[in-house]
Amino acid sequence: MKTILLFLILLIQTNILPQNNLNELDSLINDACKLDLFSGVVLVADKENVQFLKTFGYADWDNQTKNLTDTKLNIGSIGKLFTQILIAQLIQGGKLNLTDNLKQLYPLYNNDYDEKITVKHLLTFSAGLGDYFMI
Repeated sequence: MKTILLFLILLIQTNILPQNNLNELDSLINDACKLDLFSGVVLVADKENVQFLKTFGYADWDNQTKNLTDTKLNIGSIGKLFTQILIAQLIQGGKLNLTDNLKQLYPLYNNDYDEKITVKHLLTFSAGLGDYFMI
C-alpha cells in the first residue's frame, strides 16, 4: 500500500495566492500525482474563505478508492511538528519554559522521574519514557 500524504495549507491573507497561483498549485499537484509523489487533500484558506479544496489520488490504492474531502487520513508524525510549534509559542509568551518538569505541569502524573523529565526532554524525544503503547 502506498503512503498517503496530507498537505494542509492555511493562509492568513486572501491576496497571498491569487487565482492564477491556485491554478498553478492545482497543476503542480496533479503532476506530482501522475508521478505517484502525492496522494491526499490540499486545503488553502484564509480566516473566512476556502480558496482551494481538492482531493487527489486514492485512500485505498489496492481497491482504487479515491480520496474524498471527508476521508480519514493517517497523518503520521506531522502532529509532532504542530505540537512543537504550539509549545514554542507558549514559551515565547512566557507561559512555559523548556526547563519546566512534569511534576510542575502534571502534579498527578506521579512518576519516579517526574522531576527529572523536562519540556525540552519531551520535545527532543529524550525523556526515556519508552514505548507508551506497551504500558
